Amino acid sequence: MTEGLHQVFVGHSGPALLAAAACAVGLGLSVLLRGRAARLVAWPPLQTLRLVRRLLGTQPGLVRTALVIWLFNSAVMLGLLAGGVRPWLPLALAGWTALNVGLLSSSAQPRARRLLDVAPPPGAWRPPAGVALGCGAVVLLVEPVCLCYAVGLGVAMGRQVAGRDAAYAGELAWRASAYGRLIVPLLLAAAAAESVAVRAGARSSESRKGQDAGEEQPVRDSQ
Repeated sequence: MTEGLHQVFVGHSGPALLAAAACAVGLGLSVLLRGRAARLVAWPPLQTLRLVRRLLGTQPGLVRTALVIWLFNSAVMLGLLAGGVRPWLPLALAGWTALNVGLLSSSAQPRARRLLDVAPPPGAWRPPAGVALGCGAVVLLVEPVCLCYAVGLGVAMGRQVAGRDAAYAGELAWRASAYGRLIVPLLLAAAAAESVAVRAGARSSESRKGQDAGEEQPVRDSQ
């Protein structure tokens, strides 16, 4: 187990740093995009966000929220890893992913904000502010690291495949196995923390209706 940790997290630290740089570029581009260009680029990830929202259902509990987040993040990062048919492809996908996250997090995307606002069941537990803050910090620490190392595994695999030093199927098998053993459990912990943070930031159905009514007019005016 220790050898596997060293091989993944130390042996792939260089490609993971490249992945972090690609994500930084994507986030930077999300800040530069404005107006119609931002809306066009944000359309595909907005549809993905709608799918996630449907999977969550109406007033989901903490367990369901955590499971949906975990399965979604795990599938996306595995896809980034599997993109390592060439070393540049996972980096390009990581930059695109960061661009999408930046656009959906922007204040210029009120639809995304409303989709992310998941009402808890009536009378559900509300985490204290300190707990929510701690859970948010865990998410911000763990998820980006997992993303960078998943992409780093794909970049290293792409180098091996492009140099004809190894076959794609064989490289993918052991890297996906290492991803499942070492990174996926971290994503589960991050998803559990994120479900608590989401619960803390969610509004009740009544307050959502009131605020949405106030937001609709400025959104229409801006269009």
